[in-house]
Amino acid sequence: YMQHAVSGIIASDKLFTIPGVVILTLGGIAAAIKGGLPLLSTGWIFWPLVLFSLSGLFFAIKVAPLQKKMKQYLEISNSNNSYQQQQFTGIMKQWEFWGALALLTPLISFFMMIVKWPVVSPLAP
Repeated sequence: YMQHAVSGIIASDKLFTIPGVVILTLGGIAAAIKGGLPLLSTGWIFWPLVLFSLSGLFFAIKVAPLQKKMKQYLEISNSNNSYQQQQFTGIMKQWEFWGALALLTPLISFFMMIVKWPVVSPLAP
């Protein structure tokens, strides 16, 4: 069952999460440009872009590889009946940590864009 769940998570990330992030980012940038807002000197646009980028890095460098590692571990351990809860839990705790960071950064971005804080970025003239 766990192998099926992990496979479902990986598939849903490919189908929904990654395209959603790309569409949201490009749409936000296009809306800011159309609205005449300078991307790099408007703090509430600049910092969310930084946080969104960090989220993408966390996902690409840590979360996705850990998901693959979880899936591989479950496939191998299921095929030779060698599942060790402690070993899998270690991988899963890392996935939960990096997944939380990948989730919190866009949530903070969302808050910053709603309250339009901070007003100025470090790149403002």
